[in-house]
Amino acid sequence: MRTEIIGIERDIILEYVINEDVPLLVFSRSDIHNQFLLKKGFFKILQKKIIFFTPLALKEYYSDSIIELPFTDIRVRFFYKGRGLYFDSTLKTVKNGFAFTIPSKIKKMAAKIEIKPEGVFASFYYSGIENAPLSCITMSNSPVFTSYSNRIKNNGSEYIQQEVNKFFNSDENLESSVEGQIDPLCILALTNSTILLGIRNNTVQVEQGEIYDMKLIIPAGVVKRQIMLKCEIAKVYKKNIVTYKKYMAVAVCNFCNVKLEDQRFLYEQYFNKKFI
Repeated sequence: MRTEIIGIERDIILEYVINEDVPLLVFSRSDIHNQFLLKKGFFKILQKKIIFFTPLALKEYYSDSIIELPFTDIRVRFFYKGRGLYFDSTLKTVKNGFAFTIPSKIKKMAAKIEIKPEGVFASFYYSGIENAPLSCITMSNSPVFTSYSNRIKNNGSEYIQQEVNKFFNSDENLESSVEGQIDPLCILALTNSTILLGIRNNTVQVEQGEIYDMKLIIPAGVVKRQIMLKCEIAKVYKKNIVTYKKYMAVAVCNFCNVKLEDQRFLYEQYFNKKFI
């Protein structure tokens, strides 16, 4: 499948960006967290080759008097009729503001979100049990049933804070190439009684004390054990970031209404000993 857009098709896309005032996400290629959003009406496209903006466009991120930005090698992302596109460029300081060129080739974003229920997987019924759930996938290096010794070494709050910080500082990118698609929640840690869920989506916001239905799917030999339960939000850690979604959070969810046979299974998986 062709991933580059050139020629007339490129020009049509730029016309769309101009006419529809499409926002542009600009970030450093060496540090994705160093970024800013060029909102509608705060930039100009000149001759379909150059994007110009003044310091006023950056007032949410820097002072109005800024004359130099902290990074120059950039990647620019935007959506064209719901499809994610991007290009790389070099950010320059020019008279009265900043500018970067639009290359002759614009690229399609790869589909970042592939929901494959491998390993531990969960469905989180954010909108009620009668509606489609949100997928929860295991992050790489997540301590799933493997961190009892760490919890004993540190007190519980230190252990949780460690996982929260790791998620907030993570460069693992689950951004969708389709506009409006909800990112999956991230399983950051799992014990016999608690699950930590990482959230990178402004439309999914939970609060302490709320109770949700959840289905856990856990490999057990050649089969997968499915466990329906409820989880209560015990605590929410939040962080605002400069991105399209502008919101990250980690929810500490305690299990409740767990059947005895499922309690036994979770206990034995986590502690690696018989349930008494």
